Amino acid sequence: MRAGQTGRDAKYTFYYCIEIIIGSFLSGPFRDPKKKIVSLKFSDHKVMKKIFLLAAMAACFFVSKGQAPEGSEDRVGYVSMAYIISQLPDVKAIETDLKSTQTQLRNQIETKSKEVQLQYDDFNSKMETMADTVRMNKQRDLEQALANLEQMQQDAELTLKNKQKLYMAPVYLKVNRAIEEVAKENGFAIILTDRVSTYPVLLYQKQEMDVSNLVLQKFGVTPATK
Repeated sequence: MRAGQTGRDAKYTFYYCIEIIIGSFLSGPFRDPKKKIVSLKFSDHKVMKKIFLLAAMAACFFVSKGQAPEGSEDRVGYVSMAYIISQLPDVKAIETDLKSTQTQLRNQIETKSKEVQLQYDDFNSKMETMADTVRMNKQRDLEQALANLEQMQQDAELTLKNKQKLYMAPVYLKVNRAIEEVAKENGFAIILTDRVSTYPVLLYQKQEMDVSNLVLQKFGVTPATK
């Protein structure tokens, strides 16, 4: 095999790898609806639902040992954490702020992705006429640009995730305190959550055992129809 042919093979292998990398951005966390290099991973109409379902999973079970009246049987109740959280005014404000952060991050990544796309297109159109040393330098620059874009994407995901955790932690503390108050006031020995994400925890339950609306009343919320 001639040396020139080996060089061409290596060159085209590099171009193929670049296409693979760009393709991976099309299926990763931040995606462009027009299938360019990068945009947001989560669709706008589902992002907040996913965020709060993940938060609900963190509150998997709440067990309250209430002060049941002496001589009475221990009572067991349950709540829908996802329902409670969705009805809280504080959470609606959090949702609005997180959506704003999401939009800002997406715009930053889309701007950067367009720059990298242009850099790649320019390199791809001129590679045949480039000297070897120039082509190698351009390849390194493009590889670094792609690495920076990937890091930017990961940082954006982490920023949104950490902000959600920061906001939701005190909300769950308040909800847990409200559940405990409801348990003690109504003689419940145990209160469970009805499900974790889409997975039911309780195989059977009576509607009168659901104390979710009592918990919402602690926050001054008029319960909606579940």
